[in-house]
Amino acid sequence: MDYDELLDRAKWGKVSPQELARVADELANSQSSADRYTLLLILGKAQDHSHRELVESFLKCREDPMLARLALQILCEFWGLTEEYLAELVEFVHGVPWDVEDDVRLVAISIAGEYLRTHGDNDTLMALLHIFDSRGAQKIVREVAYRAIARSMGSEWQDLPSSARHFDLVTDVDGTILERARRRAGAKE
Repeated sequence: MDYDELLDRAKWGKVSPQELARVADELANSQSSADRYTLLLILGKAQDHSHRELVESFLKCREDPMLARLALQILCEFWGLTEEYLAELVEFVHGVPWDVEDDVRLVAISIAGEYLRTHGDNDTLMALLHIFDSRGAQKIVREVAYRAIARSMGSEWQDLPSSARHFDLVTDVDGTILERARRRAGAKE
């Protein structure tokens, strides 16, 4: 089976349930030599939730955080199920020990910002503010936290510092956005 071709078709919803079942079987087979990332991405792009439990099982993929990251993206971004996975999302926002390069954490922070655009969740917003304020956190993590906070407060992507470059966490940051976020979350200044 040509999985790259199948992925192409999955993006357009042109994969049969039988093909998806074969992809799911291959993904569930730990002895398979097929690229698990591609298989998981096919299931996600196909928008067929019948293999949700299999996708969900990759959220704790300690041996390959990029698979956990993709599973989180599929469930929350592709399939719009963030509310159902909020506990897992918040856990990843705080960071898990096996995500040593923050692959899952970075996408979780971004997803949290998008979720907060339409949902009130002061604890999650406080977590994002804490990450941004943490001088000990990696610069990229703080940058993503700032973008997530700004998105949660209604900022559009084009109004934010480009993610194509690192930005200055003092001069490129809009203090009024942080102030509004702190008020919304009930944080003490």
